[in-house]
Amino acid sequence: MKTDLDVSNADSSFSDLGIPICVANLEVGDTLSTVQLKVKETLIRTYPNGDRETNHVSWSTNNDYGDCYFDKKTGMLVELNRTHLYINSITDEIIKKVDIVKMTNSSFWSNSDFSRLVLSTIITTAMLGVFLLSAACCRHVQKEQELDTKS
Repeated sequence: MKTDLDVSNADSSFSDLGIPICVANLEVGDTLSTVQLKVKETLIRTYPNGDRETNHVSWSTNNDYGDCYFDKKTGMLVELNRTHLYINSITDEIIKKVDIVKMTNSSFWSNSDFSRLVLSTIITTAMLGVFLLSAACCRHVQKEQELDTKS
């Protein structure tokens, strides 16, 4: 999907080309890079893996309105609530279509930065230990071969 929420654009839509994202770390009043919508506010919202700082954008026209929340740190869409009214020009019947997207889980947020640092340090230390042990074994084998050659 692309974030084309510009309701004045005839092609205003979320396409099926990928996941809507915006630039990370936008501030209130900043404009999304792909549309002329501005960040209205930054809010703390609760998700299954913890509280996240989110940027809120919204729009409203006669036939289309909604809200999006983007994770401030990553720019990823975490919530979308869009209502579109389809009006039959002959019968004036109105069909209301509501799209709701809400992030329910993310492995990106499941571990703290400290936990990732500890894990990467342990893995790096283990790899270094294996390398040093391997180098020591190679030296030992070389010394034994030198002794065998001299004998």
